Amino acid sequence: MSNRVTFQRDTTTKRRFKNLLLNFSDKTTAHGVPRIGMATTKREGAFWTFVCVTSLTVFLFQLSLLIARFLRFETTTQVELKFETSLFPVVTLCNLNPYRNSLLKQVDQMKLMFDAFDNKPLSTPKTSTLLARKRRASSADEKQYRYTPLYARCSCPNEESDCVPFTSAPLEDGEEICICYFDHVTKSPWPCYSEKQWRSEWCSRCSPNGNCLQILKKRQLSLYEDVKQCVCHSNGKTCLVADKNKPERIWDPAYRDVRLDRYTTSTTTTTTTTTTTTTTTTTTTTTSTATTTTTPIPTTPSEVQEYVDALGFEVTDD
Repeated sequence: MSNRVTFQRDTTTKRRFKNLLLNFSDKTTAHGVPRIGMATTKREGAFWTFVCVTSLTVFLFQLSLLIARFLRFETTTQVELKFETSLFPVVTLCNLNPYRNSLLKQVDQMKLMFDAFDNKPLSTPKTSTLLARKRRASSADEKQYRYTPLYARCSCPNEESDCVPFTSAPLEDGEEICICYFDHVTKSPWPCYSEKQWRSEWCSRCSPNGNCLQILKKRQLSLYEDVKQCVCHSNGKTCLVADKNKPERIWDPAYRDVRLDRYTTSTTTTTTTTTTTTTTTTTTTTTSTATTTTTPIPTTPSEVQEYVDALGFEVTDD
């Protein structure tokens, strides 16, 4: 009997609580809450419940931000500048005020200046000569570099080591191609590296020898005046000016006087002497072996140092 009474009491309490919520939703001025009580289906009630809970969450988040900002006790500094009054008289000169052209031309010096600018021809024989000189000077500047990149057909042991160039053109499309440092003074292409080790860049701060010290990005091109197109080695330390679309080729007629003294065929002879001694007889046997290899001729330390300094290599103990 007691269990039955408890069940009815619980049901009555739930009903009262439900009626209280419905009464609150009907009389409250909060937006969205009355829609929950007016919902005719569970789906509609769930939707308005989600909207109200989301709005309450955003409100609590904004409230927490305001409280945190208040607890930081930020200070506001207000600066007031006081200017002392100038002593009389005060003279103000403004170069933006319009002027009357007719009155200004009455001044002899100003009239002569205006006439000179209005009647000056755009081009005269003298100016044409000066422009031609500048064009010749600019073209001469392009050829004044001592070291320039030079295409050549090469034999490379691997992609990272030095290559041996040849003066003839490639026989096949897939044949090994390399780019060499061509010295216009000694007419010597050295050293040479595989074409895969080079990349095209934009450079600045290029020396008269043709070495560039700074590689630029596209967004930096407008910040520099001495921008040059260059090719850079994969080590990131050596760049050569290459303003033309493609470096010159060693098999072109202009490079018939190229010297390949560094790349010659030398013969090395190794002599081995074996001596056998006994108590009665002495026999001496000498064996000579000749080996032919193709390697660059060794250079003196002073010559190596000269090329290292000119090309901008960084020499380390490694």
